[in-house]
Order: sequence, then structure tokens, then C-alpha cells
Amino acid sequence: MQSRTHNTQTISPEQETQSTSAAPLLSAAVRGEGEVLSSGEVSADFDDAERALFEDLASDNRNFDKNQSEADTEEVDTSQAPNQRNRQRRTIQIQFYATAPYACSYLPDQQARSQVATPAHLIGSEVYAALVNQGFRRSGVFVYRPYCDACDACVPVRTKVQEFRPNRSQRRAWKQHQDLQTHICELEFEEEHFALYQRYQKMRHAGGGMDQDDREQYTQFLLQSKVDTRLVEFRDEHDVLRMVSIIDVLEDGLSSVYTFYDPEVSGSAYGTYNVLWQLQQAADLGMPYLYLGYWIQESKKMSYKTNFQPLQGLYNGTWQDF
Repeated sequence: MQSRTHNTQTISPEQETQSTSAAPLLSAAVRGEGEVLSSGEVSADFDDAERALFEDLASDNRNFDKNQSEADTEEVDTSQAPNQRNRQRRTIQIQFYATAPYACSYLPDQQARSQVATPAHLIGSEVYAALVNQGFRRSGVFVYRPYCDACDACVPVRTKVQEFRPNRSQRRAWKQHQDLQTHICELEFEEEHFALYQRYQKMRHAGGGMDQDDREQYTQFLLQSKVDTRLVEFRDEHDVLRMVSIIDVLEDGLSSVYTFYDPEVSGSAYGTYNVLWQLQQAADLGMPYLYLGYWIQESKKMSYKTNFQPLQGLYNGTWQDF
């Protein structure tokens, strides 16, 4: 494992971002002498079903709809991606395959389908940013969005970074975990990360399928990326690994791909702290949005996302305030 320092590291884009300097999002509200909150509040749970369908997609194509004689083909205009308005127009032809129906991981007795963008080798950072702006997410090298026959419950959501103000419980979570030090690592397999991932899945999502992930499945899910991705680890003052986040850097914000943390620390608020940390990173970079994936009103697993207001949802192709 590579050497590390105990200085907190921050995310920076691969290329310089042309934007105005953002006010420190959490500095005034949290880092100062904020109000002490009452005890007993715990972090919200993070959903994991968004990638369940793609656990074995890398090895075969049996989830693709074989009854579909040809894929839908569209041209993705990279000049229409966020913050690309003044760049030279460039279009890339992308095909979209519909998966076969599968059991919905969020809503009982529901069948779901996904639309997968291909070929993966053409979906670099610019194309990916344009697709995220259209409601797509990433699972490993696969970029997808819900494509259900009779359901539109999945709503892509993003927090407006500059307007976000933490509530009382969020301020408490931020103070509670100020001892955590961050380190941005290479996107490669580490036994220590995988061991934490296994503990997290077995204790927080037992029986959900991901608690049986082996090293190959873990690697395909989190460590394979063709876009600008960061693996961030969070360690306490004793250098104990407490949390790991996978984050994609976009032109107009950060996309929270997946986070797992130590499930055995009683009373921790790692999940909430992590979203706050990502919001702070986006603010420091002058980025307007933090993309939080999908939200379903009927799903308790996703309810935590509405705590990070102001929130926007993608409805009928247009981002609208909740």
C-alpha cells in the first residue's frame, strides 16, 4: 500500500476549472462555534440496489434484451454538456441497449428495466458528463438509467451546492467526525478497502446479494472507470480506516458513486458526514451541483437524499426544484 500523510487532501479536477471562487460552504455554519446538537441521531443508510443488475454484466450480455433487433442510436453533443457551451461542437454516436426485465430492488412486486449506453470505450469524461445531465449513472464501466415499462418512480437528483445550508443534525455530524483525515488514492484494489466493504455489506445489507461479492465483483463495481474518478479514504486519528468513497468529477459538479463505512462504530454519522464533505469539495471547486443518484418517494433507503436541500429532480428531461 502506498505511503500516506495525515494532511487532509481535497479533490481537484484533472484540468483547471474556469469558475469563480466559491464561498466556504460549511465554514461559517459548521466549522465555527455552531450549536451543539442533542445526541441519538444516526446517519442515513446508503442504497446499494442501483448496481445490483450489473454484477455480472462485465462477463456476458445475458441481461440485454435479445428480442430487440437493434439498439437505439443517438448522437451525444458534447458541446451541450454542462460548462461546454463555448467549446467546439463534437458529436459522438452512442447506442442504448435495453436490459431484460428484472425484479426491482426498491419497490416490491415491481419489474424494472435499464437502458445501458454503449460502447463503453467512447464514454469518456465529456460524454459521461452530458449523459449524467440526462439522468444516467455509472456502475463500473457501465453507464445506465432506469428504463421501466410502466414506472417512472426513479428521479435523478442533485443538490444545489452554493445554496445548501446544513441543518442541526448535519452540523452535529460534521463536528462529530472532524478527526477524520482524507487521502485520495489510486483507483486500484487494496485488501484493507475490500475488508471494510465486506464488513459494511454483511452488517448493513445482509441478504441483499452484495454481501456475497468477491474481489472480482468488487473490482468491477467500484474500481473500473473510464472517466475522472477519485477513490477517497477517511481515517481517524489512529490511522484506522473508517470510510471509503468513490466520486466522479464532472464539469458542473461531483457525482457520488458509492460510499461504504465502518458499521461497528456506535452512534456514528459517517453517511451524513460524507455527503457534507462532498458538498464542501464541490463548493471549494466552484461547482454548482452534487449529483446524488436516484430518489424514489416510496423508498426509505433513499429518503436521506431529501435532507440535502435545495434539491433538484430531472422530470421529463428538465431539472426542476423540488
